[in-house]
Parts: sequence; structure tokens; C-alpha cells
Amino acid sequence: MVHVPSSAAPHRSAIDAFAQIVGATHVITDEAERHYYSTDIFYWEDAGVADCVVQPASSAEIMALVKAAAAHDFNVSIRGGGMSYTNGYGPGASPCVLVDMRRLNAIGEINLTDRYVVVEAGCTWAALTDALKAKGARLTFNAPFSGIY
Repeated sequence: MVHVPSSAAPHRSAIDAFAQIVGATHVITDEAERHYYSTDIFYWEDAGVADCVVQPASSAEIMALVKAAAAHDFNVSIRGGGMSYTNGYGPGASPCVLVDMRRLNAIGEINLTDRYVVVEAGCTWAALTDALKAKGARLTFNAPFSGIY
């Protein structure tokens, strides 16, 4: 069972449902950590704070999380590496579950002939750059500064 602080107690059933999907170690309820995950590189003060953060490892877990969120009347916000510069993933309304995509970081395919790659949502530019380098290839443009995250 996930430790649910008293501030999140009204949402215990939703948080427990999320933990059943991704495992308790991948559900974040600590207030300081939730604040960290809820903010963008330039938006520290204006963002709301998610009621919990979950870290799925598969598209099946994401589908189950969205269904559980809907069943518990939770809003869903998706987070990448936290360096988008846009405040595009902050929780818009409470209750909100923030889905941290970093565990979905696989590189599925590197096709050098047709010059494309298939990656999961949490794959970093740095990881892709390294994988291409190992095959004697490189990106046709430099990855953004935020690429390591």
C-alpha cells in the first residue's frame, strides 16, 4: 500500500488504484516531490501541484491509469523530462494525476536506410544520440539543451 499523507487522504482510493497498476514504488505522494514533478524549468511558482505522480512502464499501464483516473474523476496530465519551457504539463485542475513518462524510454527501431527511429515517449535525446553513435550515425540536427533529461 502507498503511504498517503493526510493532505491526500480524500484521494486514497484513487491512489491505491494507481498503485495496483504501476506498483507502489512508482506512485509519488510526498508533497515536495509532487511539487517538483508538477513544475517546469521556468514555471516554479505558478503551477498547481498534482495530487499524485505515477510512473508507468508500458502503454498498457498508461491505458489502465487513464481508465482508473476517469473512474475516480481525476484529471490526467502527462510529463516528459520537466524541461519543456512551456508549462505544458502542469496540473490544470484538482484532483490530478501526473503521469511521468520517463520509464517509457526504449528505442524500438533505428532504420538507417530510411532514416527514421521509433522511440517511446520517455526516450531522451541523449540516449538516442548514443544509440545512433553506436551504429555510426548521428542526428541531422543537434538535440536541444534539455536532451539529457
